Amino acid sequence: MDIKETLQSFSTMTLSERQAFMLQHSDWLLQEMLAHIGSADAELRDHLIYRTFVDLLSDNLLSSEQLQYLFETATGEDFLYLHIGEKNNG
Repeated sequence: MDIKETLQSFSTMTLSERQAFMLQHSDWLLQEMLAHIGSADAELRDHLIYRTFVDLLSDNLLSSEQLQYLFETATGEDFLYLHIGEKNNG
């Protein structure tokens, strides 16, 4: 599956279609969204990934375990705190 095409399709799904999709592909989807959240592709990053996070939260499509995983990942050393405190060498 291609993340950009998947998110474009997801945005047009009904709530019941989203629920069915998430039952089968939620872990993959979250992993791909996190892997591409810093993409230089503005459409993917701003219009698809960010919007899908809003939709997932608004529609209550994430389990408490998934929410915890997202929180821990986003606030981890490889995301929110990446390069904090480093001096610019360029």
